[in-house]
Formats: sequence, structure tokens, C-alpha cells
Amino acid sequence: MAGLLSVWESGGRSASDFEELCAQHPSIADELRSRAAALAQFESAIGPVGQLAIRGARPQVAGYAIQGFLGEGGMGTVWEAVHVATNRRVALKLLPAHHLVSAKARARFEREVELASRLEHSNIARLYDSGRGSGPDRDGGAEGAFYFSMELIEGVPIDRFEFGSLREKITTLIMTARALAHAHTRAVIHRDLKPTNLLITPDRQPHLLDFGLARDMATDSLLTLESPFAGSPGYCSPEQARGEPTDTRGDLFSLGVIAVQVITGRHPYDLKMPPQQLVYHIATTPVDLSAMTTLPADLGLILRKCTAFVAAERYGSADSFADDLEAFLQSRPVSVRRPTLAYSAGKYLARHRQGVMVTGAVLLLATAAGGFFSLRLLTERTKAAHSAQIAAEANAFLSDLLKASDPEVGQGSVLTVAAVLDRAAVRIESRKDLSPEVEAAIRTSLGAAYDSLDTHAADAEAQFRRAATVLEKAVGAQDRETLTARRGLAAHLSGCGKGEEAIALMRVLDAHCAKYLGPDDILTLRVGFDLCVALGTFDHTEEFVRFAPGLMAHLSSRLAKDQPTGLTVKDLDVLRVMYANATATPANADARTAEAANVMGRIVEYTRAQYGPEDFHTARALLNHGIALRLARSLTRSESVLRESVRLRQRIYGLNHSDTLYAQFNLALTLRDEGVTDQHKSVEAAQSLEGLIEKAKACPTPPHFLPEALAALADIQPRQTPTRP
Repeated sequence: MAGLLSVWESGGRSASDFEELCAQHPSIADELRSRAAALAQFESAIGPVGQLAIRGARPQVAGYAIQGFLGEGGMGTVWEAVHVATNRRVALKLLPAHHLVSAKARARFEREVELASRLEHSNIARLYDSGRGSGPDRDGGAEGAFYFSMELIEGVPIDRFEFGSLREKITTLIMTARALAHAHTRAVIHRDLKPTNLLITPDRQPHLLDFGLARDMATDSLLTLESPFAGSPGYCSPEQARGEPTDTRGDLFSLGVIAVQVITGRHPYDLKMPPQQLVYHIATTPVDLSAMTTLPADLGLILRKCTAFVAAERYGSADSFADDLEAFLQSRPVSVRRPTLAYSAGKYLARHRQGVMVTGAVLLLATAAGGFFSLRLLTERTKAAHSAQIAAEANAFLSDLLKASDPEVGQGSVLTVAAVLDRAAVRIESRKDLSPEVEAAIRTSLGAAYDSLDTHAADAEAQFRRAATVLEKAVGAQDRETLTARRGLAAHLSGCGKGEEAIALMRVLDAHCAKYLGPDDILTLRVGFDLCVALGTFDHTEEFVRFAPGLMAHLSSRLAKDQPTGLTVKDLDVLRVMYANATATPANADARTAEAANVMGRIVEYTRAQYGPEDFHTARALLNHGIALRLARSLTRSESVLRESVRLRQRIYGLNHSDTLYAQFNLALTLRDEGVTDQHKSVEAAQSLEGLIEKAKACPTPPHFLPEALAALADIQPRQTPTRP
């Protein structure tokens, strides 16, 4: 019911369209008229928010200062606002109350915002808050309207952005697909992908936003619409248009439609149709891909698979779509192409055109080498197809499990994300029919999902370990997939404070990657970087000082030549900071630590520019800058930067998150150092340490800095006896 009204709203809410809607649904026509009348009464009482924008009035939402009108859609309106308590600029979306009719819908809406707020990806706009507007304010209020606030992204919809080349378009779509995969592996489906929800910022980075229609895969629930249809006409998948259950492949279809529109310059549907007719057309008719006949064959096949009418024929995951797009850009075989010797040889020639003088030479070589050369050419294509199959099977397992958690099908209650993950962990133990690669892919996804919960480090570690073990037994310790899985385990161990175990594993990985993949392979370079950071972080100073210069020189050379490294200039700056700190001596300490602090200041600036002032990347850069300033004995500046880092982490993670406590710990260390000459700073440091130690001890897994915090408090206490306020 609400979905039909939403389709009518998105088409402009004309009287003729409404009568046509009632005629198409005679059995519920009376109820449609009743709902429309209730909506009109509601809007006459508080004024439609869209009309507020036209006449210059602004809604009132407690805790927010509305700055201006940003846009309007079928589901509500979007306003630029400032969160008064934090002075943070946000996009505030208001949804009329009739879109959240029941208590169940409201509860699921709030749950969706909470779940989506866990997404931490540079190409996904963060969600911050949700609630219901307060009133009454009949001249411009938002009484009864629900809202959610999210990161304000100032950009251009992808269909209106001026790209410089086909390569840039595809690169942007790859980044978008990777961001979508991040959400999918954390049990969030967007459900309303369209150009206005995919903005390109001035730095040419894509940003996914507005998870207001998203569905929590853990409950398989419609969160903002209790209706068969939810989405945007023109971009919804055929199964959405038919009111059928949908999974991650619905998002892939929507992204595929956007990709077709961006790459060809033409939308695959006739958007001039009335909304109801367009929805029916999408539900019953495959997309029109005639505009793709002029595209390279591989690219056309990729887009056809992504927009397949039948969901089962699409890519199994957003990562698989991105992998094929990357393969196309790199002239490698794609998974959607039938493997032939001619095709694989053509790809080989395209990649190595500078080194191959004539095709005849390659053919002579193929004749001389016989079947071995043929097999070598087909290997990449076979691996690509195999990877796509693995992703599809892993996605099917997770989708089936999460659908079984639907409260309408299961026990009638909405499960927590942790409970659903626990069910998956139990179920995978009983699935003996899964291939090792599929099992490892599922376990890696579960590990990443557990890791995002912050309180399930042991569960995450168990899944990462099993994934690596399963792959090693199946394909060997030297296989890239095994090495990649073990790198994920090592990164998790390092992040949990298990430095010695992480470093031991990274040493073996570094040697294996160099031996089996080569010193210039991207995975080898990434593992080398991980090892270097871990050595510097966990006080293996001598080994770090021996290892870092060669790696930094190699990375600098490759970056200068624009050769792929899998790393960024910021990563290299991080190593320089750590090296400056590690090699500081009494004779050069001031110069070294000052250099480190200056580099970290630069990192903060371009992190702010790339990710924004409220992003978790910025919070990390601020913390590192504050630490570097403390080591450089610039204590006043260190205190200022660390206070900013603490405030930002509190807003992003909450008061009791381990990342927030770690920032508070470093601020307390700076206050302790200032307390040598300022008694008030010493008292504040002791009080802060006491509070965070109490919180840290209550964590399921005590943070790695807890022993240092206890030692710091013991160092302060002989100076004075602090009293809690």
C-alpha cells in the first residue's frame, strides 16, 4: 500500500496518475483513497516539507539548525543542517510519518540506521543519527516526521559528472562496487541505488549515500516501507518491481543500470513512461542494451551480466563485478567470456604489446611450446571464472542463512547482527558440501563482520584462522589466495594487540610472497608495509630500522614512476614518521621527532581533504599527529590535537569503544607530561586514566594499552592523590 503511494509520489502526485493507480488496483482503491486523504490532512496540518522549501520556511528538528534545502524525492526531503552539540554539518533527511506506519516499521527503521552507521568505508557516507521531529510547529515544523542525519557529501550525481575518459568512468564504478561489497559483507543491502544516491566529489571520488531504504539482511525486512515495492522507478531490479524478495543481486542490477547509463550516455529504460507503467515494464521486460553494441565486447558482456533479468544470472557479488571491470582495464581475461586460445592470446598480446614484435612470433612460440603455452594462456581466464563462481556460491550461502532469520519465518523476533553471525558460524560447520574456496570466502566474510562489532574479536580471529587453514590445505601455502587470507589474519592479530604473533606470521608471509609472487607483486608490497608498521608499533626497533629504508626506497621509486603498489603516498609518510621516531637519538632527537610531527601534520591535511573532517580516517590521522607532537615535546599542540581526536572518536564510535579509549589514553599521557609543571594537568590526567582503565577492564577483550595505562597512572600517583569530582 505505502509502496504504491510512493510510486505515485515519485511521479509528481498528479490527480490523473492517482486515478489510474486506483483503476489498476480496484480491490484496494478505497484504501488508497483513504491513505491519500490522510496524507493530505497530515500535510495540511504541518505543511508538506517540499512546500516549506518553496516558500522559504524551514522545518524544526530538535538538536539541529537547518541551513538550507538540498532536494526532494518520493520518500521525503533532504536539508543541510548543523548538529548543534557537535557543530557538525550534516545532510538531514525527513520522512513523512505515513512511510513508517507501524511500530515494527519504526523499530526496523531505527535498527537500519544503527546498522548502517557501522559502515566504515571511504566511499560510503556515514550515518550518524535518527529520530522523530518534535513539535508542534504548524508553520514549518517537522511534527511527526522521522529523520536521519548522515555525512554531508558535496558532489554531483554520477550521471551528471563530466568524466575525462572511459577508463575514468570504469575506475569510478570499480570503487563504487567495492564500497557496495563492503556494505553487503556487513549484512546491509542498499535497495535504492540511483544517480542521486551516488555522488562524485570534486576530488573525483564516488560516495554512496542514503541507506534510508536499505534492508537489513539479518532480518530480511523492509525497513521503511511495509509494501511489495520499494525503490526508485528506473533503477529498481525486476524482482523489486514485482514485489518479490531480493538480495545483494538487486543492488548489483541497480548499479549495472547506472553503469550502462554512465558508460553509454543513455538510460536503458524509457523514463518518460508513467511511474506505474515503468515499474510494470521493468518487472516484465529485460533492459534495452542496444546502446552497448559499440562498446568493446568484454565490457558489453560484463554490463549484460550485471543487468541480467534473472537474478541468478547476475554476478554473485559486487566484488566479482569489480574484478571483471579491473580485468577489462588491465587487458586480462574476464570471467564472463568463454575461454579460447585465441581470446587468451589476444589478451596476452594486449598486455605485452611493447614486448611482442609480431603476432607470428607468438604463434611460433605457441607451436613450439605446444599444450603448455595454451594452458598458460588459459590459466588467468580459468582463475577469473573460478573466483566468480566462488563469490556467487558464498553469497548464496549467506543470503539463504540471512533469509532464514526473517522474524516472519523464524521465531518471530528481530535477531541481533551478532546472533545471525553466530548462526552462520554454527551452520557452516555442518556444511560438508562446500568447496574449500567457498568455505574460506564465507569464513572471511564472517570474520570481517565479527571484526566490525568490536566486541567479538575472538570470534573474528577464529573465522580468519579457519579460512587460512582451509585454503592452505586445499591449494597450498604458496597460493595467492592462501597468502591473502593469512595476511587478513595477521592484520586482525595486529589490530587486536597481539603484536608478537602478528609479526611472526608477517615475517613468514613476507618471505613467501617474495619467493612465490615476486618482490614487485602488489601483495608482496602490502605485506612488507604491514610488517614494517607492526615492527614499529610493537617496539621491534632494530629490525624495523633495518627493514624500513629498503622498503621506503622501493615504494618511493615505484610511486614516482606511477607503478602499482597497492599503497598510497600517505602510507609512505606513515613509514617515514615511524622511521623518524625509531632512529631518534639524544643527538638528533629534536630534529627527528619534529620531522615526524611535520609529516603527520601533512597527513592530517590531505586526509581531511580526501575523506572530510568527520571521517574515521581523519580521526586516526589526528591521533597519530597528536602522538608525534607529544614525542616532539610540543605538548600544548599535542593536547589540542588529541582533544580534537577524542571528540571526533566519541562522535564516530561512542564513549566506550576501544578506539575512543585509546585516544583518551594518549591524551592522558600528554596531560601527564604537562603535569610535571602544572598540577591541574596532572590531576586531569589521573582522573582520565582512572575512568578509561575502569572501562577498559569491562571490555570483553581488554585493550592492548591497558598495561601501559596502569603504569602511567602509577607514575602519576606519587605526585599527588587525585580525587574524582
